[in-house]
Amino acid sequence: MLLLPKAVHEVTPGMLRRGEVLIAAGLGAADAVHVAAAEGLGIDVVLSCDDRLIRRCRAMQARCKVRVENPIHWIEEQNHDPNA
Repeated sequence: MLLLPKAVHEVTPGMLRRGEVLIAAGLGAADAVHVAAAEGLGIDVVLSCDDRLIRRCRAMQARCKVRVENPIHWIEEQNHDPNA
């Protein structure tokens, strides 16, 4: 089930520190903070049309604690998953 955000969350110092680690691993600053915030909030998947971000997160899968996926691919996957 797709849940839309119901609140705005503040970026914590821990998220910023995690963002710095992701920057050092090759993500751009804005992408790193988005991914770090998603990790910190326990988000399962970040949907993005940014193919470069998706490729970079996949390449660093062991270090990236959140899945980053293209929305079209993710929707297709959900439509084929009987448990979704």
